Amino acid sequence: MSTQPPNNPNPPQPPRLLDLVRQIAFQRFGQPGPGERHAHWAHRFILFHDKRHPRDLLPADVGRFLEHVAHTEKDPLPCLEQAHTALTFLYHDVLGLNVGELPFPDPPRLLDRLRRACRVRQLSPNTEDCYAMWAERFIRCHHLRHPNTMGAPEIEWFLTDLAAKGHVSASTQNQALNALLFLYQHVLGIEFFWLVAVSASLASPEFRLHAQPRRGGRG
Repeated sequence: MSTQPPNNPNPPQPPRLLDLVRQIAFQRFGQPGPGERHAHWAHRFILFHDKRHPRDLLPADVGRFLEHVAHTEKDPLPCLEQAHTALTFLYHDVLGLNVGELPFPDPPRLLDRLRRACRVRQLSPNTEDCYAMWAERFIRCHHLRHPNTMGAPEIEWFLTDLAAKGHVSASTQNQALNALLFLYQHVLGIEFFWLVAVSASLASPEFRLHAQPRRGGRG
């Protein structure tokens, strides 16, 4: 008499979504750290949207969550980058949904926006730190005025002051100029059509900026 295996009254359940995130991430990266980070941000995303399944949410819903992260985290830029990476992984690698490029909101702090612009353009960490340092020095030199309220005269004054009082070299002065041009062009969306004339020694170069700002970005 043949015997049939009994039906399993409790068939194995598929892994829960967050466990699936951890499992696929471990297969991808070979260590638990990335999976835990991705699961953390996926969990926060789901809770933010009242426990709705991510399949039922749209990229605009991702954008609203990331805006919330940007304005509530003490150090928003690394949190935004982690959350964006985690949700991209969730939709593309775990759920297999083609939702395109997920939105990435601007961090609220100007220097974080500068750092983000450097990373998008794959500039080196040293260049990023250098540009952020010069942008901060420029802002502090002008008593914390926002750069979008300043332009070529303030840039020229700052560069001249570096040479006259700081006795910096021409290469250092040029480095500061490049940082400020990057800030205005790629962060604030303001382009300066300028000419530079150097008519002195390295100890005292003179810059003449003739600016016609074209505003096309965010303030």
